[in-house]
Amino acid sequence: LMAPLYVACFSDKELFDLAQANLGLLPGCEDLFKYLHRDWNIFVISTSYTQFAHNVTSALNISKDHVYCTKLNIQQLKKGLTNIDDTLNVLVKEIFQKYLDNKKKLDYVIEDLNNFFWKGDESEYVKVMNQVEVRGGKRKELAIEDISKRTGVPISNMIALGDSITDINMLQRLKDEEGIAVSFNGNRYTTERANIAITTPNNLGVLPIFESKDNIEKFLD
Repeated sequence: LMAPLYVACFSDKELFDLAQANLGLLPGCEDLFKYLHRDWNIFVISTSYTQFAHNVTSALNISKDHVYCTKLNIQQLKKGLTNIDDTLNVLVKEIFQKYLDNKKKLDYVIEDLNNFFWKGDESEYVKVMNQVEVRGGKRKELAIEDISKRTGVPISNMIALGDSITDINMLQRLKDEEGIAVSFNGNRYTTERANIAITTPNNLGVLPIFESKDNIEKFLD
């Protein structure tokens, strides 16, 4: 849903620079990855757009060919657009303003949102949105399959961390194949699909799982 906003407001470089200035890494993240790089082949599967995912993974010394994310080519998506600013104004200045004016009660704008996104002629906002293939849900599970094929590592020997509903297919696949599926600071959707759940303010909190992979059941006991 956000892609058209980025297309209307930024160039690829501008969004890249914005992401670079706002990585938002958790404490301990860089130390964790320095340790994992010694013994683990690390891949990142993220719903994030290219500009953000590549910035974060670069900071963690992960090569682009080990990153699966949502591709967002703003320059390409801008081609042929003539009035995306007009449709953006409808969403922001009319529908969103109506939402604010009615004390942020969603009921007041549900019909407006349905009309904007799903009914009538396809607006340029929706046209852009429909061209972006989000890396979430089933596509994260497909990434796991691809990684297994590329590396020759069976899914049963993998560890995957996820925190949101976009990760549930991936986590469930690992759980089903007796891999280690970790809900990391996750919501209820991920805890239901994982075989380990951990909540920690520091990324190093997951390190014992990697260190104990071969004796994970004993570690959990």
